[in-house]
Amino acid sequence: MLWKNSDPAKQKKTSHPEDPGFKAQEQRLKDIEQRIEEKISLLKVLEEKADKKIETLEKLLYAPIYVSGADGTSRRGNRTEEILALKEKGLDAPEIARILAVPAGEVDLILDLNRK
Repeated sequence: MLWKNSDPAKQKKTSHPEDPGFKAQEQRLKDIEQRIEEKISLLKVLEEKADKKIETLEKLLYAPIYVSGADGTSRRGNRTEEILALKEKGLDAPEIARILAVPAGEVDLILDLNRK
């Protein structure tokens, strides 16, 4: 037996495509979709910028620099090697930071990570 709700107040209201309320809802959905697409585009731009900054920072971190060897010769090395070489010569972190023009926090971090 099929039950049919005879009470119009309890019947589910459906919208028809020609109903003005339906058209207004459809327009709101289109506006929301457009805002979402704009946000997605913005996120893509921000992701590209972040990737470029990461790449730049990695290049700076591992950039070759010249390190003086114990025999007085120069060789190419990275920033970590130069910091460690200056530490071995007896310089402290603030002096190393000043000489290499790098943040003192970076020098402290490298020295802490390379403690023996």
